[in-house]
Amino acid sequence: MRHTFSFLMAGLLSVASAAAQVRVTPPRTIDQPGNSGSKVGLNVADFTYYSSEVVFTDIFRGCSEWIPQLVTGGPWNTGATIAQRVDGYPSSLAAGQAVASLINVGMGSRYPGGEYVAMWDGDGDVELRWDATEISRTANRILARVGPNQGILLRIIRTNPTNPVRNLRLVPKLYEFAHRILPFHPSFIERWRIARVLRFMDWQKTNSTYLSAWADRVQPDYYTQQGRDGAAVEHMVDLCNYLGADPWFCMPHLATDDFVRQFARLVAGRLRAGLKCYVEYSNECWNGSFVQAGYCREMGVRLNLSTDAYEAQLRYYSQRSVEVFRIWEQEMTRARIVRVLAGQNVNTWGATRILDWQNAFQNTDAWALNAYFGHDLGDPANQVRVQNMDPVAILAECAQDIPRAMAFTAQQQVVAQQRNLPIIAFEAGQHMAAWGSASGNYRLTDKLVAANRLPGMRQVYDAFLTEWRRVGGGMCCLFNTTAKFGQYGSWGLFEDSLQSMWDAPKFLGVVDNVVRNWGR
Repeated sequence: MRHTFSFLMAGLLSVASAAAQVRVTPPRTIDQPGNSGSKVGLNVADFTYYSSEVVFTDIFRGCSEWIPQLVTGGPWNTGATIAQRVDGYPSSLAAGQAVASLINVGMGSRYPGGEYVAMWDGDGDVELRWDATEISRTANRILARVGPNQGILLRIIRTNPTNPVRNLRLVPKLYEFAHRILPFHPSFIERWRIARVLRFMDWQKTNSTYLSAWADRVQPDYYTQQGRDGAAVEHMVDLCNYLGADPWFCMPHLATDDFVRQFARLVAGRLRAGLKCYVEYSNECWNGSFVQAGYCREMGVRLNLSTDAYEAQLRYYSQRSVEVFRIWEQEMTRARIVRVLAGQNVNTWGATRILDWQNAFQNTDAWALNAYFGHDLGDPANQVRVQNMDPVAILAECAQDIPRAMAFTAQQQVVAQQRNLPIIAFEAGQHMAAWGSASGNYRLTDKLVAANRLPGMRQVYDAFLTEWRRVGGGMCCLFNTTAKFGQYGSWGLFEDSLQSMWDAPKFLGVVDNVVRNWGR
């Protein structure tokens, strides 16, 4: 490993300083292939009204939940109860009452501007504020000019209870008559067509959802697709159908058997032929930071799965995972399912507890890991040293951490091979984020962000994917698509939807590696 990696590092370190300063003028386009031969997947970034990724052509899909206001004056939030229809739209409004929703807040100028059209069904009045300036208005349609700055405030200021405002849409004028057949923004589709797998852990709000019954799940016509329980399954499947990518779904930790069955049945009937579905029970159930880990511990102890609480936790995760897999097998052709058990890259003890409990490995298709590197650069114990380093040196140190991370992966590969399982990554990439008591150190954060933006990161990501393959890694789902860099990490391959691919070194490194290893 050291010999191979030293060769990769030699090139990286020799150009790191120059690459940090020299800007190379690239050609206007890149010959990005499709995904048929790709072994790279992506975690689709959290979809919120304040995230930096434009996903839907209809940007109202990502609006905030309703804020009760007054038509004129009054506080920002009156606290009034909003009577809502099944689709989430107000069924009625008292005299003088309004509801507001936020769209593209927090993006600043980094979302597509220009002329937009607001449209709705029903009898009522809608208004646009902040970045949107009304140009003209006809029945149930507003033409507005959007100059990105602070976001858009959309308000319903009147609705007829017998025919209420519903089916709101806010789309670029260019797509006014095409947004139904182009539900996902064309730039989003173009950017991510290299991904073979899309993992929807964040779109499903896996780490915060309390979904249990299928009747409570989010419907595709619900007014916002970014609420507490995430987006509708239909939208996730449709995105994969558009891209020809395999979906990776995380079943909520509280999901009933019926929920799992209905979910699987919907996917089986809607996912296009030739695509597979990765199935995982929740996310990181070994990680005490998440509510699902506590639930697994509680259930494992309650069922007396071990006298050791943590072992009981892991065993319950394993046991419930297999139960979930068996339900999926009853609803979807076996060859189209990839049954995933997941563990922590640095913990082979945990791997054996999960895989061997009731021979779970015999009912599993892949062992998945979180293959991160550069984690120690955000360690509180290192913050003084790192905050005083040059970003180029930080990037080099991040790259030098790849063999350490891959040494753990190699140990996991041995465990997996003994059970005839391939290893894949449910999350992967750099982990240069301040954590613990260092999370408020903005000087450290600024340095880590600067290191993430260096052109040399292109070589680092290429080197990482090369090493991942060398130790036997299969499908690698990087974390994540597009997200703002800052205090809580610099996870995205892009920072926002307007960023040029030539200013996105992580993305370029991924493309370099995929193209060079096409189909292998």
